[in-house]
Amino acid sequence: MKKTLSVLFSLCLCTAVFTGCNDTNAASFQDGTYKAVYAQADDHGWTEYLTLTVEDGKIVSADFDAENDDGAKKSENTEYNEAMKNAGSKTWPSAFYPALEKSLIEKQDGNGIDAVSGATTSSESLKKLYQALVPNMKKGDTTEVKVNS
Repeated sequence: MKKTLSVLFSLCLCTAVFTGCNDTNAASFQDGTYKAVYAQADDHGWTEYLTLTVEDGKIVSADFDAENDDGAKKSENTEYNEAMKNAGSKTWPSAFYPALEKSLIEKQDGNGIDAVSGATTSSESLKKLYQALVPNMKKGDTTEVKVNS
């Protein structure tokens, strides 16, 4: 009897390991376009957001950026990007936002993204915004999610 229980327990454990226990498994996502945005702008007036499009249960596109009150994107703000370059920064929005988007699409999991050196805060923001979207993507709820910083 003990041997049978041990075998059953081992099979259950193997099943859990091989199927994964990750709550953010993209295969369980419903198709749609989902958006999470910070409820408040940062100290410089930028509000980061993440928009994901899911098709056939997979993330097929990501738009991660920040906007100001005028609706201008940080990644497209030449003055802001140049200021970061001139300040000796290792990266700037026009480089790190697309890199983070690409990593998210490749990994299919916001928690597994490769952080960008010099953009640690934005890398962590992407993870937080992604986590806020997971419940909606699982349910197919395309209501915009507001995230507190």
